[in-house]
Amino acid sequence: MWGNGAERTELLKKAGYNVEDVQAKVNSLLGYNTNENERSIDELAQDVIDGKLGNGEQRKQALGDKYDAVQAKVNELLTKREDVPASEPENKSDGVLNYKGSSLSQEVLDKIIALCKHYDILPSYAITVLHFEGLWGTSNVGIIDNNWAGMTMPDGKETVVRDSGVTVTKGSARRQIEGGYYMHYETVDDFLKDWFHLMRNGYMYCVSGVKSFSECVKGMFKVGGSYYDYAATGYENYLIGMTSRLAEIEKVNGSLSKYDDMIYKKEEVKHDKIEIVFENIEVNINGVPYILKKK
Repeated sequence: MWGNGAERTELLKKAGYNVEDVQAKVNSLLGYNTNENERSIDELAQDVIDGKLGNGEQRKQALGDKYDAVQAKVNELLTKREDVPASEPENKSDGVLNYKGSSLSQEVLDKIIALCKHYDILPSYAITVLHFEGLWGTSNVGIIDNNWAGMTMPDGKETVVRDSGVTVTKGSARRQIEGGYYMHYETVDDFLKDWFHLMRNGYMYCVSGVKSFSECVKGMFKVGGSYYDYAATGYENYLIGMTSRLAEIEKVNGSLSKYDDMIYKKEEVKHDKIEIVFENIEVNINGVPYILKKK
């Protein structure tokens, strides 16, 4: 009845409910606890594969004494997945951008740049968030459903025609504790068309027209004018993860600002001064320190 994700938020708000209060009650009824120490190894392993627990020290901190067991499970799941031909990402090779086992082909990158130009979205932000959320298509749902952002199918629907004109079908199941199913996109092109349409000016998020990486991230949350928070981790934690990911990608591929320069004049873009103090844990952005906080 109430759907999932953005749809649920919209429906609850229209009905006059407080979204946070409702979700808290749902979590309570389901016995859901966000404490990573109280969740199963299988659930945590899936979170790692989906990119939800970061990398390196961030992941170790999140998992605590379960780190070794979870990492072993991740390796087991990924080994099994490698034996399935359908699990090969479309752009595994011939990547113009590469980072930790994922590649972005020139063809897909060109489409992202074109969509950034059409929707007035900063390319360095779009490239980074699509890796942060979907590891450029190598997350589990990215491989199975061409869904690079965990977009959720409305409850009870087998097929939906989105506002973007893209038709999606019911995809793979979400974690049992979350319920529901992911959207299945026929192609990566369909996903990109739909995701960028979601980020359009005047809709849910405030990223269109923003010429600063950090301000784009801020525009995904209520603090930046969004209708709701994009991630449960909160704005500052998400900002730390995103700026760390940007820095990591740029270490391997060079500055992503060259893609910003393809659609904007250099003087239009405000380049953040980012200093990584501890990767995925503490960063300084334009002189302001941000430290990862446990939720």
